[in-house]
Amino acid sequence: MTPPGTTDHPIDAVQVVLLSAAILGTTNVVKLASFTDYSREFISAIALNMKNNHLWIDEQYKCSEWFDPEDGINHAMFHEHNDIACGSRWKPYAECN
Repeated sequence: MTPPGTTDHPIDAVQVVLLSAAILGTTNVVKLASFTDYSREFISAIALNMKNNHLWIDEQYKCSEWFDPEDGINHAMFHEHNDIACGSRWKPYAECN
């Protein structure tokens, strides 16, 4: 799942997308693609996994499990969201089809 045209490691690229979504306050694929310079297809794959796990809803990222502007980043939860974005982990309530 390497973003076309980049040399970023795929996990680094996914983390950039997640951090961008949290900081910008949007999960809009077009906006994230423009901001990160990753392809819409790459970000759409991440979006599919995040939406399936009910973490991206109505263009909002439910990132409070790992991101608090005052307290910083909970790295363990951030890595869990990264795994979810990559499709290698699911929340218990995720769609299975």
